[in-house]
Amino acid sequence: MIEPINMYEDLRSDKVGLSIMVLRSMPIWNKEKHLQKEHLFNTLAEFAYAKGWGRSNAYHLTAGMGFSYLYKVPANKRGQLKLVSDKLIRIVYLYGDRRMGVAFMYGQVSDDQVGRNYCSMPANSLAKDFDVRSLYRFASGEPDFNGSTANPKLMRT
Repeated sequence: MIEPINMYEDLRSDKVGLSIMVLRSMPIWNKEKHLQKEHLFNTLAEFAYAKGWGRSNAYHLTAGMGFSYLYKVPANKRGQLKLVSDKLIRIVYLYGDRRMGVAFMYGQVSDDQVGRNYCSMPANSLAKDFDVRSLYRFASGEPDFNGSTANPKLMRT
């Protein structure tokens, strides 16, 4: 079980985080969002994120595909997170249902990704994610980047 005192807001400023933000910024599931989902899976694999499975309420994973938070794993942690005990990890929700549980991936991140502690945040502070596709395209070094996204109608302000 994940203790809320050890949960932190994910600033998502690294490559994995930017990929998560791009996916979360797309309002509807269309071809572009499915391609971004595949890109996220490939990015998670590239950075050696491990797969995990558990109950959604035990891992606080109920906010949909790509939801992520940081977790400072206690030194005495048991179970599937024992291999990363005493480290700061990102937990990313992949898929699941209430009956069977949720699939997620987790991997170690640097300390500069840590935001506010969830216990110190207001109850409903998870604001809607914004469209960062142009930022991601710039950060990933796309050769045809021109400062705008492919479909400006989908951008949120």
